[in-house]
Amino acid sequence: MITELTLAEYHALIAADAAPRLPRKASPEHGIQCLILEYLALRGIPAWRINAGMVKTEAGGMVRLAPAGFSDIIGIYNGRFLAIEVKVPGKRPTAAQQAFLDAVAAAGGVAFCATSIDDVARRLQ
Repeated sequence: MITELTLAEYHALIAADAAPRLPRKASPEHGIQCLILEYLALRGIPAWRINAGMVKTEAGGMVRLAPAGFSDIIGIYNGRFLAIEVKVPGKRPTAAQQAFLDAVAAAGGVAFCATSIDDVARRLQ
C-alpha cells in the first residue's frame, strides 16, 4: 500500500538516507528534477533520481552508474514502470535518452520528457 507523504516527511526521509556529498553548483535542470521529485512524493508516487554515466572512485577506479540514456527519474505509477527525462525548456532528449523512453513505452511503461511539474501533472492524470 502506498501512502502519501507530506513535503516535510519526504525531506526527512531523504536527509536520513543521504550520504555526505561534496558541494556542487546546481544546474537549472537539477532544480527542475528536485521539484518533480517533490511533486511525485506528495502524490504518493515512488520515484528516484538516477545518475547515468561513470564516476571516479576515491581509489582512482571508475564505476559505471546507470547506462547511458537512462532517464533522470524512475518510479512506479499505477503498477507500471515510470521513466521521466528532465530537460530545461527548449532542450530535447539525446538519441540514447529518447531510445530509452521509447523502449520503456514499448514495454508498457509510462515514459516521457518533462520540463516542469506541469508536464508531469498532465501526463500522470
